[in-house]
Order: sequence, then C-alpha cells, then structure tokens
Amino acid sequence: MPDYLEHISRYIHLNPRYWKRYPYSSVSFYAKSNEPDWLVNKKILDMFDSRHAYMRFVEDYEDHKNMLDEIKNELADS
Repeated sequence: MPDYLEHISRYIHLNPRYWKRYPYSSVSFYAKSNEPDWLVNKKILDMFDSRHAYMRFVEDYEDHKNMLDEIKNELADS
C-alpha cells in the first residue's frame, strides 16, 4: 500500500500540465510547511526523509510522464 500511495500522490500532483504553477494544486503545501488546516499530508510526507525528498520524487518522474503523454497523443493521432 505505501508504494501505491506514493505513486498516486505523485500522479495527482503531476496531472496538470503546468503542475508547479497550477493554482488549485496542494503541491506547494507539500514543498513548504505552511499547509492549511484542511490539508492532511502527514501520511504521504512521513514516507520520505524530508519535504525536499518528496518534491524530488515528484520532479524525477516529470520527464517520464511527459514522454508517456507524448506517446499517447501520437498513438491517438494515428
């Protein structure tokens, strides 16, 4: 379950194309410790050594996700 939880969290944060600037994302609250009361991100963050490690985990997959999206679009256009 923890592996799935890590990956689904990353998937959700990477879902918007411009995920770092997407105004409706909670990703900025994962990067900095100023989360609102309604956001419960402790379970996710506890799986990593630090907030920085979580953000690196998300960012490391960005290029791979972009490549998969590009392949998917090419296949859909065929």
